[in-house]
Amino acid sequence: MFNNYENYGAPSDYGMPLVSHPINPPMPTQGPHWKTMEDITAKPNSDIKSKIPYLIVVNSANRNTDQDTSTRSSQNYKVKLRTEINEVVELKMEIADIPKSRYLIHSYNDTLHFQETNAQVSAGTYLTATITHGDYDIADLCSTLETAMETAGSTTYTVSYNETTRKITILQDGSGTDVFNLVFTDGPRINGVAKYPYIAESIGKVIGFRPVNHTGATGASYTSDWVVDLSYGDYIVVQISNFDILDTPIDSGIKSAYCVVYYDNAQGSYRLLNDGRFNAYFIQLKNLQRLGELNIALFDQFGNPYETNGADHSFVFSVRSMMSANYDTER
Repeated sequence: MFNNYENYGAPSDYGMPLVSHPINPPMPTQGPHWKTMEDITAKPNSDIKSKIPYLIVVNSANRNTDQDTSTRSSQNYKVKLRTEINEVVELKMEIADIPKSRYLIHSYNDTLHFQETNAQVSAGTYLTATITHGDYDIADLCSTLETAMETAGSTTYTVSYNETTRKITILQDGSGTDVFNLVFTDGPRINGVAKYPYIAESIGKVIGFRPVNHTGATGASYTSDWVVDLSYGDYIVVQISNFDILDTPIDSGIKSAYCVVYYDNAQGSYRLLNDGRFNAYFIQLKNLQRLGELNIALFDQFGNPYETNGADHSFVFSVRSMMSANYDTER
């Protein structure tokens, strides 16, 4: 015998109109959930906190070093985990330790661009004084820059530093040909708004010149706009593939990042010890992921690859998975 079904009559009434004024069945209530790879749902707020995290130690020395190139080295590498972790719901950086191994003068700030002739001005070309990569104090930097300009050009120069103002002056003290111009920008470039950035590889920021070109006759001298900057950068940007959630300005040089790690002067390295008070170092994932390897890349604050010069660094991550065991809360 068939039972009557609420609101819809008996099976024998098939094809007949529904009863008048049917009561709409209530919609099911559903808390927030995430869909796993196996189509299983899990309520995150309570379940995540009860899960025992996996701890992962990553050292760049464990990368495949025979694949190192100029664009892929300890600055940009992949490490494969011993055990693949399924249904990852949270990733948190606990420790970061990145040595200050990049030189003061490196691939992205090693050149002073200048002009000595009207022909160079007309053609939009320039001479380049390239500085050997390395660490310098201000006296050595002035001397090296002076020599590099005389090697590239056809006259003599004097580069001096004023300890009171902490600014540099560049003087063409020989018999130049036509002009003496310093080139610090080839802008503008338009990304939403017009902007005059430094010309590629310019040393301008280090020696205190704004991205503005300076023009004058032979024998001209120019003093930097800002104080000399012999710092190595305040922070390093860390990218981790599939986990980059921080947006960056349109002119930052990179589209997104996982987090930034600030320079620790006492330790002499870029260092993080997460005490849990700053949530930028961990993310909860809406779509659960499978974690079997990590692709890590380091950049400076201008979006240039951070040249590690072969020095290795390390991270400690904690990872929570919906498949890991729960804490024992009964004790």
